[in-house]
Amino acid sequence: MAARFIDRHGRAGYFTGVTRNKSIVKLIGSAIVAYVLLYVPNSMLGGYWGPVAGRLMYSFGLSMPTLFLWQPYLGYRDHYNITACGVIWYPLICIDQRYIHPPYDVDITNDAAFLFSKDNHIKWHPEALRKENQLQTEKALWRSHCVEDSEFCLLSTTNFHSRMDIHFMALLIYDKYKTNAVSRLQAVADSVNSNSVYSYFDKKHVGYVFEAVNELNSMH
Repeated sequence: MAARFIDRHGRAGYFTGVTRNKSIVKLIGSAIVAYVLLYVPNSMLGGYWGPVAGRLMYSFGLSMPTLFLWQPYLGYRDHYNITACGVIWYPLICIDQRYIHPPYDVDITNDAAFLFSKDNHIKWHPEALRKENQLQTEKALWRSHCVEDSEFCLLSTTNFHSRMDIHFMALLIYDKYKTNAVSRLQAVADSVNSNSVYSYFDKKHVGYVFEAVNELNSMH
């Protein structure tokens, strides 16, 4: 049975099946257009964020963080993580990351050269910049603590650090303990709880500093 309606002139009429279908199609089309139009400024206010898991793999199977992906201002999506807003904008984020703002991967020579050049003009995500500034502040405080407290520096060797920080710790530990530096590091490695799921990585991290200290030993 056709649905009855009143038009703006007060005249009665009836919806036919075709009219109803056209109305539904028009409504869906309007919703899609609004969805896309809302995403455009959201994307323009975003920027690149990373590094996140890319193509390179560690020997134990996990992906290395080598990829820089474009993220809208509201919403986040990479290969392993997604936010609630990322779910809402998921189709458009995928299109954006693939075709409009393609990713950069430090595993690719040209991408790496562009990322590390001074004139790359990359637009970074505001939240990524905020977190990076916070990280740099925390890093500065950590380094200051290491300089003031040698025991703290020793215990810090169980954590993941950049190559620069590994050499930083090695220099501090060697300067403090001289020929005893190796034995002190070995004691830290031996104190790692073997029952912990992170024990392998903790000992691996100490080992990197251990190697750097051995290099310093061989130079003196």
